[in-house]
Amino acid sequence: MPRAERWLVPMILLGAVVFFALPARRVNIDNSADWWRRWLIQAQTNYLPNQRGLNVAVLDWQGRLLTAAAFDTYLNPRSGFAEFITAQPLDSWVIVAAQDEASASLSEADLHALADLGGSRSLYEKYEWSYVLVGRPHLGQGQGRELLSPNQVDLRLPAGAEIAGRRTPIAIRVRSGGFSQGSFAALQFGRVGYRRLWEWIFAVFR
Repeated sequence: MPRAERWLVPMILLGAVVFFALPARRVNIDNSADWWRRWLIQAQTNYLPNQRGLNVAVLDWQGRLLTAAAFDTYLNPRSGFAEFITAQPLDSWVIVAAQDEASASLSEADLHALADLGGSRSLYEKYEWSYVLVGRPHLGQGQGRELLSPNQVDLRLPAGAEIAGRRTPIAIRVRSGGFSQGSFAALQFGRVGYRRLWEWIFAVFR
């Protein structure tokens, strides 16, 4: 290896150390690093159990997670989904996502519960389809935000999105993939903070 090339890597490493160790830059990076770690954790967190059937998360009126559960509506007509929905507070937000297959054993009570949350009865006999719903107890059929498709579905609601006269307290992203579409149910919510992400990038590289 030529002599000049042998020194190239050490010089690059030394330059990087000096670049990132500058006091003003280090303050910017330190102030953003803790936020960046929290952003990564939140962005990679799934608040749903991600099990076969209907996956449900319940948020309180401020957007805090109260509970999450999964109900195997593929094999079990007495999965307990309808009873679970009936027991939720009236001021809560309820998020539903199908994973794998969620329609084969939907009972009449289950379909009524989906309609009560603001959905519809359209999931019935949609074998291995993807499905998501964001609604509230006693909202009324068709009043929530609902997506149903043989392909993957991805519902994104910003903080303050209006659903039947009330605004969501936080940003919500809920996704679903049926059996042939990845077989997943995923929920992220809260402030994603892309603006702060750019601030962190500029703090490091500007």
